[in-house]
Amino acid sequence: MPTSKRAGDVSIDSLQEHVTRVAGLRHGRENYEELEKRGEYIQNHLISCGLPVMNQYLQFKGRKYRNIIATVEGSRPELPALLVGAHYDGNRQTPGADDNASGVAVLLETAAYLIGLTPCCRIDLVAFTLEEPQTFTHIIRRGSRFFAKQARERKVKYDGAVILECVGFTAEQQQGASLSRLFGMGMPDRGEFLAVVANRKSKTLMKLFLETAARNVPLLKTAGYATPAQGYLLPQLRFSDHSSFWEQGYQAIMLNDTVMFRNGNYHKPTDTPDTLDYVFMAKVATAVAAFAAEYALTDRQSLH
Repeated sequence: MPTSKRAGDVSIDSLQEHVTRVAGLRHGRENYEELEKRGEYIQNHLISCGLPVMNQYLQFKGRKYRNIIATVEGSRPELPALLVGAHYDGNRQTPGADDNASGVAVLLETAAYLIGLTPCCRIDLVAFTLEEPQTFTHIIRRGSRFFAKQARERKVKYDGAVILECVGFTAEQQQGASLSRLFGMGMPDRGEFLAVVANRKSKTLMKLFLETAARNVPLLKTAGYATPAQGYLLPQLRFSDHSSFWEQGYQAIMLNDTVMFRNGNYHKPTDTPDTLDYVFMAKVATAVAAFAAEYALTDRQSLH
């Protein structure tokens, strides 16, 4: 059974192991069996952390897919919960190390970090399926849209969702156009920072995460951006599972390495584990785990 990581830094070796085990062709329709193997790996690791795990099933094109949900129970069940999530499927014809084995690796290390914690509010750790497009209609986020819609219909209270999307790649320069021009703000051109994207409703959640990261991982450079109009003015800002929660009225932030604006391997066969920066990823994992622990231990009624 993994031991708690709170006494020390997140393990770089564990992050590399998780990325290696999750990476590989695992597109939902084209590599169904391989995707299921990744699901089993994720589920078994979460169980090994001593967490109760359940599968939420959805049907697509005659097959059954699953979101994998682990729960750290809170001492005050009336409080809204916190969710940390990442998608574990991959796009066609790519091993998807950054997209999104990196996010899954951080999710699994967060689970190990939380071993033995008794928070005030519940923490849900969710691995989402079918984030990538499955047909030529390019519909995305099937797994998280199903999850968020079900949560809203069941009146599940979430203070916020922290979504991990491509958090393992660094570069001396960003790819393509300047992020400062694209976002209308002073984001660095040097690709060595973690971007935190919110909508207007989620600005408080973003601010809390940035403050916690600065306090716990001062060497991690971060840049926050609250997009107007739910991200529709720059559609790339909606290309992950956080926007499924925005659509249901929940606060949510996306943590990312600026994805296609930085990583030239995005959605290509060259998105392999050896291209990632595991020191950077360990800083991200420490920030996420510290945020989840500190937030959940705080006896606040709600961010709303």
